[in-house]
Amino acid sequence: MSPTEIMLKVIPAPAAGTRTVLEMQGAPPAFKGTGGTDLVCGHCGQVLIEGIGTDAVIKNIVIKCPKCQKYNEIPQLSLADIKQKIVANLETAMGVKDFKITYAKLEGDKWKINIEYNEKMGNLDIAKSGMFTLDAITGEVLEFKRDYSRGF
Repeated sequence: MSPTEIMLKVIPAPAAGTRTVLEMQGAPPAFKGTGGTDLVCGHCGQVLIEGIGTDAVIKNIVIKCPKCQKYNEIPQLSLADIKQKIVANLETAMGVKDFKITYAKLEGDKWKINIEYNEKMGNLDIAKSGMFTLDAITGEVLEFKRDYSRGF
């Protein structure tokens, strides 16, 4: 199976002392792992980190691409992106296509989401709730609880 590629966000060179900048001395990638996700330069597509696992945590690191010399940071998924991940998971797992997000909070590298949806039981639509925790970089579902909502 081909790895998932995450296009990194190209940014201006960070001011000295504000970010950790990884500059590769040898040939890319900077790191190789056994996971299923590659992080690639947002300008030229060079693989900068290969085989990252979904449980990896990379924070506040800027990677300078050795090929095009652009600075890249790892973007977090927007709420709209996360909603699409939830759509796919709900439809696959439960056949649910319509839902409403009632709570959403980005905490570090995790999106915490509460939803409400209707579930068909015979001719009835039963109101249900659920709670998701998703990886803010990959969109992987880390936790799902049916008939549950996170407190505010």
